[in-house]
Amino acid sequence: MISWREKQKAFIPGEVELLQDQRILDFFGKVPVYSMGDVNYFQDKLNLVHKPGKQALAIINKETSDKELAQLLHPIKKIDRVCVSINKFLIYTNSNNEQVDDDYDMALLHFIENIFEDKRIDHYFVKELKGHHFNFASPTTQFFIE
Repeated sequence: MISWREKQKAFIPGEVELLQDQRILDFFGKVPVYSMGDVNYFQDKLNLVHKPGKQALAIINKETSDKELAQLLHPIKKIDRVCVSINKFLIYTNSNNEQVDDDYDMALLHFIENIFEDKRIDHYFVKELKGHHFNFASPTTQFFIE
């Protein structure tokens, strides 16, 4: 079975890193990174560890509720440098909150800001998706938190 990443790479001539992957590699370098989620691709590219430290990478690429996501991210919210990479199409909520932003990307950013209070957050996402971009369930929504 071909992974979503290999499907995406098949459209790109030559051997290159996908932009969302390159951002993660550039952010962490070779310093130990506590990892959680779908991090298999980065096993040989980053110094991944299973014990929390000064950096953390969380890749969420499975159906997850907002409450589950908040619980998953809670243990890493005090870590100095964090990357949260999310497949935004797999995050759902069971609540009806009228104060949530109508723009889904901004609502997700506000959700992350509430977890990582008082931290600087760089937010990357595909703007104005509108059917012009198909991403094979790629976690292209990324938050780089310091």
